[in-house]
Amino acid sequence: MRSIIESGFTNGRSILGRDFIDWKNDKQAAAANKGAMVDLLCLVYFLPWMFIVNSVPSNGQDGYKSTSDTIRKLFHEDNYEKRLRPFHNVAPLNVTVSMAVVHMGSLSEVDMDFSVDVFFRQYWQDPRLKHNLTEPILLPGYARQAIWLPDTFFLNVKIAKYHNVPADNSRITIYSDGNVSWSSRITMTANCRLDLRDYPLDEQSCNLTFLSC
Repeated sequence: MRSIIESGFTNGRSILGRDFIDWKNDKQAAAANKGAMVDLLCLVYFLPWMFIVNSVPSNGQDGYKSTSDTIRKLFHEDNYEKRLRPFHNVAPLNVTVSMAVVHMGSLSEVDMDFSVDVFFRQYWQDPRLKHNLTEPILLPGYARQAIWLPDTFFLNVKIAKYHNVPADNSRITIYSDGNVSWSSRITMTANCRLDLRDYPLDEQSCNLTFLSC
């Protein structure tokens, strides 16, 4: 480093065997030295970032392309008909349902109804959707337009709505063995026949009844 610095200055002086820079007489050399040090610091600063960038795995794009190609193949019109249920004309399809209550709303004695906010989940198997990916395929809720879905409905619901703020609160998961799950958040108002003979000390039990066509 000493030899490099010394060679950059033409007006240096030697005192007691040491090299010093005559800053007063050589301002141009001082400016050059300052610029060289800034360049050196920049190089040292950016080297770690260069290392990080070069260390990022390159399989991200490959994984995205593989998943995209798999989805395109699964839902191609030659391979998948969303209007037909799985095991069409072969056997009944079992659909498992579960529900997680997010919030219990009001109970109206006048209208004989109650409101509730739930995550409603349905599970079934569709062998047409088997794939070889190591991870499940996660699709946003709007993808339900491209896939067969159970025709489950709530019998005693008066009003219901899906949540879509800030985005659709729904997700479809397709596993490699063809198992599918559909989870969606729903707020609904349902009928409830109240027994008010012991009012205001009454206890009520309200049900959600769902079935399939």
